Amino acid sequence: MTQALFIAGTAPGVGKTTAAQALVDMLMDASYDAAYYKPIVSGTDSIPESDAGRVRAACGLEQDILTLTSYVFKDPVSPHLAAAQMMQPVDPDMIAADFASVALLHDVAEDTAVTLEDLAHVFPPAVVHALALLTHQPGTSYDDYIRTLRGDPIAATVKRADLLHNSDESRLALCPISDAEKMRLRQKYQKALTLLEGQDR
Repeated sequence: MTQALFIAGTAPGVGKTTAAQALVDMLMDASYDAAYYKPIVSGTDSIPESDAGRVRAACGLEQDILTLTSYVFKDPVSPHLAAAQMMQPVDPDMIAADFASVALLHDVAEDTAVTLEDLAHVFPPAVVHALALLTHQPGTSYDDYIRTLRGDPIAATVKRADLLHNSDESRLALCPISDAEKMRLRQKYQKALTLLEGQDR
């Protein structure tokens, strides 16, 4: 069963990142499927060069780099001050959704040998059903895949949060892809959100 460890400190330089790295190392050495998440990083404009990126590199995590954090601020000040200076409000719902995507069932049905039948021994039927819907099956068009999620409140909520997260401009700015590809992704995510709301075109 998934468990989360939360590390907090009230000042910079007290060892939060060092402690987190040590814990991730220990869990991986014990053959646990570990992941890392830091809601906000400041003092950098690059995830790889942030504390979160350094933990990922040092621990050899294969975790998608864009799932390490929700917000990146360049100013080397506390997160709430950095957000205010950038005039970018921090959305607690986005942080909660991003954390859940890392901590709970992060692509297990698509990217690991774990099956839906395995998950059914641990999670309630409603969760497993939603996960089944969220797993994009080969041969199904993306538009039809999105349409199938509309009838399930859990699947629709998770996918909506995923799409909003993926289409956030601060995240797209960090992706090492062309402007044309970013525009394609914007259009894809916007169309998916429209379909998810039942507004077929």
